[in-house]
Amino acid sequence: MLKYSPLITILSPLIGWLILTLFRSSISRRVAGVISSAAVAISCITVGLSANTILGGHPIDINLFNWISIPAMTLSLGLTLDKLSLLMGVMITGVGLLVHIYSIGYMAHDDNGTRYFSYLNLFIFFMLLLVMSDSMIGTFMGWEGVGLCSYLLIGFWNHNQLYLKAAVKAFVMNRIGDVGFVIAMAILAFQYGTLSYSELIHHLTVAPMSALALLTVGIGIVVALCGKSAQFPLYTWLPDAMAGPTPVSALIHAATMVTSGIYLVNRLHIIFDLSHPAQQLLLILGLLTLMIGGITATFQNDLKKILAYSTVSQLGFMVTALGLGWYQVALFHMLTHAFFKALLFLSAGNIIHGLDGEQDIKNMGGVRKLLPVTTLMMGIGTLSLIGLPPLSGFFSKDAILAAALAKSPIIFGILVLGAALTSFYMSRLIGYVFLGTYRGSVSHPHEGSVSMTGSLIVLGALSIAGGIFKTVFDLPETHHIEILLICLSLGIISTFGTVGIWWARRTVALQPSVRVIVGIDAVYDRFVVAPYLYFSRVIMNAVDRGLNHTVMNVGTVTRWVASGVVQIHTGNIGTYVILMILGIIALFLKVVAH
Repeated sequence: MLKYSPLITILSPLIGWLILTLFRSSISRRVAGVISSAAVAISCITVGLSANTILGGHPIDINLFNWISIPAMTLSLGLTLDKLSLLMGVMITGVGLLVHIYSIGYMAHDDNGTRYFSYLNLFIFFMLLLVMSDSMIGTFMGWEGVGLCSYLLIGFWNHNQLYLKAAVKAFVMNRIGDVGFVIAMAILAFQYGTLSYSELIHHLTVAPMSALALLTVGIGIVVALCGKSAQFPLYTWLPDAMAGPTPVSALIHAATMVTSGIYLVNRLHIIFDLSHPAQQLLLILGLLTLMIGGITATFQNDLKKILAYSTVSQLGFMVTALGLGWYQVALFHMLTHAFFKALLFLSAGNIIHGLDGEQDIKNMGGVRKLLPVTTLMMGIGTLSLIGLPPLSGFFSKDAILAAALAKSPIIFGILVLGAALTSFYMSRLIGYVFLGTYRGSVSHPHEGSVSMTGSLIVLGALSIAGGIFKTVFDLPETHHIEILLICLSLGIISTFGTVGIWWARRTVALQPSVRVIVGIDAVYDRFVVAPYLYFSRVIMNAVDRGLNHTVMNVGTVTRWVASGVVQIHTGNIGTYVILMILGIIALFLKVVAH
């Protein structure tokens, strides 16, 4: 049974998707939710049953089939369940199951609920394929699949043109990142004739490529990470992805898909160990992204976009840890972030659901009295995010701070500033949404259903106790600075948290006086999109239309010649005989003349 656990794990949600797709018209929304949740539950149980074997140092490998086998190259497709894929599998299926259960209540009144659950199951399948494949080619198939599912779910409510544009934007930005993935694969396949992770690591260990080739592969992987894990400059799709249903934001755009780049770098970390410039690039991009995400979140009024930019910032923390060479630290923060950020997004979903779709925090206030359970869960998620001891976020974020302090005081200072921004914008959110009096127009705000509340409680417990997983990871030693980190965290939270709440209470009836004048989207629109559209029009007018006119003129001449020639073909035998005789006479005269 355990031998086939990776196969059972990935096939279960695929079968769920097939059932919901083939019998969509005859399955109700609630039954669809139960079927999809059961499919993910089977995957979650299968992964859990494999944990003892994997942690005992016995990975499970299954070779599905050989795809290409030629003298110069062998590409096979298989599955592997080792410690890294086990961690990812537990996170994907665990959080995924809770999001599926939550969605049963959240999508209870949506006419397209069955289609929604089929998309969720398909996403879980592709995400598991991504992390359990034993080769880059299998990972790339899952990589593309989750991009497709992201597109489908962001644009799920396709009656809204803005949502469709957000879906297209996410799809295009991710395709830019995919170019880097393909280039990295091509170089490795050409160099070593394989894309199997185990074989690549062996070859890179005993016969590494040249420094230039390693740097090129490293840059390709970094570009792929920037697209999928929303790093500068390809992060702009993630905030717009909030157009999809809120559970989608919790699952795909906070807890799972956006961690794909973190997984890929961990799987091929030997490349970054061998190429210091590539590792430094990770560090620079991580620091830039965490600051940009934190600053931008400070000036948002949309509840989900605050959490989206917070996700961008937290992903920057993870990439910074990768750039410092502490890959296990990045994985630890990825795990705890999945718990508390999924909790925050689903709590936001409860608020939006209870306030009939309201997302502007300036139209809320006093929600603590209206939604007490959601308030408690949102508070736990917020305290974990800002790193309050002893919640899970404290252990993982302070592990990053400890790694940075050992490397450079400048990097440590930037991370501390990023943590301070996190405390400020989350306290600002709490001040606007939960404190004061209710400023909205909904007459009877209400808590979510049992399935929604139950999922929040489980995630709340994980956000509190997730720090116990620290023993699984290889983390930097912090005993000598543990008191310093605790005091620093408490100081940041008390200072910037107070300022954030004061700011919200002081400006509750005002618009923020500071605006981000030029965003990355504006830069893209002016220097990428506008030139592209201009040259497209030039090509259309000068080349495409000119070519069309040329083809049309050729056609006109052809028709004119044909109209003359057709006059000869009358169908009269006498006419044909006369023409034949005239032809013979002309041929005879030509011969005589010569």
